[in-house]
Amino acid sequence: DGVRALAAVCNNPGPICIRASPLKHSDRTTLAAVLQREASIIAVPCRYSPWALTVVSPAKPNIRGLQSWQSGAFEVQDEGSQLIALACCDAMRATPTLGAAGFPSDGQHPDAHRRVVLDMCAGRGGKAIAIALHLKQRMETPAHASAPDGQVSCAGATGLHIRKMNLEEHIDAAMIICM
Repeated sequence: DGVRALAAVCNNPGPICIRASPLKHSDRTTLAAVLQREASIIAVPCRYSPWALTVVSPAKPNIRGLQSWQSGAFEVQDEGSQLIALACCDAMRATPTLGAAGFPSDGQHPDAHRRVVLDMCAGRGGKAIAIALHLKQRMETPAHASAPDGQVSCAGATGLHIRKMNLEEHIDAAMIICM
């Protein structure tokens, strides 16, 4: 009985969660208001992520058809992934920037304030992008994605994703690595 109940729950789609872009919105409530005006979408704050909204109504909105999505105002990203990015932001804020040799930087090297994020479970690099946006730093984001058939094209998808959100000044798309 427990296995059947678990299978029944797992066969239901999860909620649609979105992450507001800090480049477009000061907080998630302003994005919720934009979605309401633009397409009568009702979105409420998620429980844990300060960046997240859950779409309540309609059940399956045409996200990609929204001007706000097309302009990079938000991305679809589950709350768990947002919490991972948030934890990484907190850790990176607490860690000094390291120089090329791995020693604390004296700030004199041209790349002294750059950060490198290796996203080992990247689809389109959403967590790495969230980290770059919320740290407001230039960073390289080598993203690693793999699939059994080897057909993942995360580098191209991530590059398009970065350009759509106008993030070129924050993220070096050339550093995206997919295997």
